[in-house]
Amino acid sequence: MSEENKFGEDSTRADVRGEQSVDAWAEGRPGRPLSFKILLLTFLLCLTANLPSTYMGIQKHDLSDPAISDVVEYIKIFRGVAFSEVPKPFRYRVLTPYLARLVPFRPEFVAVPSASRSSVDPDKILKFKFGVVNWLGLAATSTLLFVFCRYMYFSSSESLLASFIFLTSFYVVWPSGIPSADPLAFLFLMLGIVATFNNWYFTLFISFTIGMFAKETTALVIPAIFLLPGTVKSKFIKLGLCLPGLVGYMIFRWLISPTNLGQDTNYSVSSITENLEAALIPSELWLRGVVEGGFAFGIVWFLALHGWLLIRREKTAPLYRLSFLIPVVIATPLVLGTNLGRIWFLAFPVIIPLSLLSLRQILNNRNQLH
Repeated sequence: MSEENKFGEDSTRADVRGEQSVDAWAEGRPGRPLSFKILLLTFLLCLTANLPSTYMGIQKHDLSDPAISDVVEYIKIFRGVAFSEVPKPFRYRVLTPYLARLVPFRPEFVAVPSASRSSVDPDKILKFKFGVVNWLGLAATSTLLFVFCRYMYFSSSESLLASFIFLTSFYVVWPSGIPSADPLAFLFLMLGIVATFNNWYFTLFISFTIGMFAKETTALVIPAIFLLPGTVKSKFIKLGLCLPGLVGYMIFRWLISPTNLGQDTNYSVSSITENLEAALIPSELWLRGVVEGGFAFGIVWFLALHGWLLIRREKTAPLYRLSFLIPVVIATPLVLGTNLGRIWFLAFPVIIPLSLLSLRQILNNRNQLH
């Protein structure tokens, strides 16, 4: 049987498990290591696919648009404004602005006429610097998603489709060319999950420690640690490797640079209770949830649900076990009272691979009819 048809078409069980052994699924062993050539090709394809949205963001986004008001806070960090003037939680997401500072606008050896130099829009220079960081971060994220799907025993073509579904999603296209912490947040979440699955302890330690200062949503790697297969000992080792980043973030937030400026996101019991009560009462929040949920994944939600129904009998399958990260992600903004769609999109490492299972069955059935 060819690699592209590895999972077979005779039954749901074959569709889900393929020719890999039951033990490989149960123990969460990764598939065959990918060659550097394949990884490089995938990365270059993802760079190419993401370039138009990054370019359009740099060219067309108006930084004064109130719809993207949080970009102002990242610009403050980029320009070195005192932390006392940056509200929470933005002041703790320092990685992207600091990396953007390192991006040169043009090589020093390129001679540019003085008239042309003076006519360059400063906002475009700023967006260009952030855009480069975002462009590379999103390409790396989609490459890691490809790797993760291969480890889940999807074919190369299916895994590449997953990368392109990710790159064409609303919450990927939207922040590509603007000052935003989201692209690197996606990167460190995906890298943390891949490192956890493969028992890459040092990579997990580095990615989690750095990722917490890209965006605090990197903490979603922690429930993934306990959902993915592994011994109890290995799970607690991985948790221990995440503690320096978690503690470092808490020290930065509550000891080094505490503030009452900004959103009420101190995660007190009273605020969490209020948010939960508000979420349970029919209100504008429900309508907003439908709209922002549509922005997050659209029809991919339904494909993922179908994929979950196909895989639900495989209780030891890593993808099935990781699917329980979805309710954690869905509940997070409801508990904390934060943006719905942007947080829900953080379920992409599970939602998109699950949708592949559905697409495979649908396309295989159609091929059989023809």
